Amino acid sequence: MCAPSSASIADPGLLPPGSDAQPLGPREFGLLAPGMGAPVRVTTDPAYYAENAESVELWSPGNPLFRPPAYLPPASALPPDAALPDLLDR
Repeated sequence: MCAPSSASIADPGLLPPGSDAQPLGPREFGLLAPGMGAPVRVTTDPAYYAENAESVELWSPGNPLFRPPAYLPPASALPPDAALPDLLDR
């Protein structure tokens, strides 16, 4: 599974309601969501994360703030053997 692109973070329509992301560099952002006291440094680049894991979070599917695409059905509606490529081709 590939990580979301940095464009995902830069698009307010793809962020949770009330969230904001500001670029901090070419591969990291300051992400602020409702209820957070301060922005969290995030990246969508696994290689960058591997080099900076002590100071940045990897923003990817599975992260509570990562919003899955609207066209994916809820997990309860998926067949047990569903694979991501099959779902994305729908």
